[in-house]
Amino acid sequence: MLFYSINNNISVLLKIIIKRNNIGGNYMKKLTCSIIVVMVLSIIISSYINIVKAVSTPHITYTSHVQDIGWQDYVQEGLQSGTSGRSLRLEGIKIKLDNLGIGGSIEYCTHVQNIGWQDFVGNDEVSGTSGQSLRLEAIRIRLTGEIATLYDIYYRVHAQEFGWLDWAKNGDESGTAGYSYRLEAIEIKLVKKGGQAPGSVAVPFKDATKEPYVAYSTQVQDIGWQETFKNGKTAGTEGRSLRLEAIKIDINHNIMPGSVEYRTHVQNIGWQDWKRNGESAGTVGLRL
Repeated sequence: MLFYSINNNISVLLKIIIKRNNIGGNYMKKLTCSIIVVMVLSIIISSYINIVKAVSTPHITYTSHVQDIGWQDYVQEGLQSGTSGRSLRLEGIKIKLDNLGIGGSIEYCTHVQNIGWQDFVGNDEVSGTSGQSLRLEAIRIRLTGEIATLYDIYYRVHAQEFGWLDWAKNGDESGTAGYSYRLEAIEIKLVKKGGQAPGSVAVPFKDATKEPYVAYSTQVQDIGWQETFKNGKTAGTEGRSLRLEAIKIDINHNIMPGSVEYRTHVQNIGWQDWKRNGESAGTVGLRL
């Protein structure tokens, strides 16, 4: 159909030129042929470019630096980079965009253990760390320039304790905050602007500071104060015959008004006074 249209247009053009220049002789014939050749080439090249643009799609590849493994091979968009079910942390990531001549690029940044949010980096640069044994906890990815007007970028992560979270897009946060949980894997996809998301977008990010919780820490015989646990996690020890000697309890005051109060019954002492909001109840250093 394309070449039929081209030939038909050329035939009409040729008739017009010959009719208007009937006295031009060989010179006019050569000029007419030259004009026709140029126009044919222009139409073919323009059509080819449009066809290439129509069938070609920019694509993403990415690689992650994984605990005990190092840098993995690059994977195509939509595939998993990292691991699942092995409890191995992501420590760094590199993302490449082949934009096929479309203007713009890709930028991304990660939230790193003990560091926080790093600055955005560009195409195929490292975000995160390597050789420092620090976990990634969250990530943001965005497109820039012309390609950002043509495509959305979606991404989701596999987070410790939560598994696969829902899809985030266009610079939104994906992962966790306030839990000290590692990212273990990631998937990334390009979607035409306004197109359907690859899956649910309900919960791409879990923020402990915006969720209700009760947090607690215990003083354990021969160990001392343990780390803080939340919402049903076991504090203390099991099967070691070690006594609890003190406890601290608190709640998320950002979204939970009020206080939490608690008291303990201690060997040779009995019931102590009430404590509240992270104060120590029990004894330390008395071996009671």
